[in-house]
Amino acid sequence: MTAPWKLTLDNALLTRNVDVWTTTQLLGQAMLDPNPPSKPSFNRWVDEAVESGKLQRVRRGVFLNSMGNRRVHAAAASTCIRRNAVPSLSWVLEQDWLLNNFGDVVTCTVPMAPGIKLINVASVKTELGSFRFHTLPRRIHEPDALPVEDWRDNRFDYPRATPEKAFADWLYLARSPRSRLKHPPYDLEFAQLNKKRLARIIKALSLEDVYQEWVEKKTQYDQDPDVSANDYTGEVPRVKKPSKG
Repeated sequence: MTAPWKLTLDNALLTRNVDVWTTTQLLGQAMLDPNPPSKPSFNRWVDEAVESGKLQRVRRGVFLNSMGNRRVHAAAASTCIRRNAVPSLSWVLEQDWLLNNFGDVVTCTVPMAPGIKLINVASVKTELGSFRFHTLPRRIHEPDALPVEDWRDNRFDYPRATPEKAFADWLYLARSPRSRLKHPPYDLEFAQLNKKRLARIIKALSLEDVYQEWVEKKTQYDQDPDVSANDYTGEVPRVKKPSKG
């Protein structure tokens, strides 16, 4: 007979709509049962859940809930790897088929601001892939001047940048002297970005100059006769350059 606390855990995985669980959270659920398990019994259940595929171990103490969501991706665990980390940059653009090259590294941004403890941005290797982190000023990471749906993709149950914000983050880091990132590649499927949303983000992040420079070089790239796949037909959103003086 299956122990009631095991049924409690299975029910939580199926019904709580939580894609990522930590050991502490799972143990807390098990302890709600009138006859909770011993620590060794709980640990055995975790190992069995991973072996059976109910859970996928990302790293020690962090698991994907495959029982509740078969399509859950390791990126959902980003904030458990680094606090406040948000998938963005190349990984988001790859997932939306806006880049031709696919990698197994989840690129993320993390906020920095006076009073916020500096986050360790060293890359992290996990059982389900690697995570790479880049710091952004908080005003860039979470631009208060914009509606949240401009910079957080509401198609997902975990924090994740919209493709337009991922592109803008990349532009910002490419011009930053503290970053080694180069500009977004010119073979990016630019026409598929939401142009109105992108224009709002570029303006809010004060990226007009670097954006226009990238667009001009992108146009030159698309018009180059040596570029075999020249199918760019998208309308370039117009953003006013800031006045000088």
